[in-house]
Amino acid sequence: MLTKALIAGAFALLLFTGCSGGGGLFAQPKPTDFPTGYCLVPPIPGTLISPAPNATNVPKTVGTITFSVGNAGLIGGTLTLINTANQTSITAGPVTGTAANASATIPVLQPNTTYNASVSNTIPGDACNPRTAVLGSFTTGP
Repeated sequence: MLTKALIAGAFALLLFTGCSGGGGLFAQPKPTDFPTGYCLVPPIPGTLISPAPNATNVPKTVGTITFSVGNAGLIGGTLTLINTANQTSITAGPVTGTAANASATIPVLQPNTTYNASVSNTIPGDACNPRTAVLGSFTTGP
């Protein structure tokens, strides 16, 4: 009698946990479980116009960065320059112009320094805000 009860109990346990979609006694993540803030969207394309991508000897007093982006929602956003040597950032904005010819005024830069440029903004109705376009890098001269 005890054997029948143990077999019935084991069968019930397998029946109720084996078909739960959880993979048995331990909870398994569903394919739709993503970390908070994770979005499955393609990046917004963008590219430097002036200075050109990978330009060298850019004057540290260049004053304005001109670029294009693949989403006009980035107009009005913020341009960020990251100093690759020490990871400090310079923010400038608002970004003005059009998606094909946008610009932002920047302060005097450090000499002989490589900067990575990007632009970001909160786009109304976009569930993955803020959105960012990586524009490229350039290096200042002496």
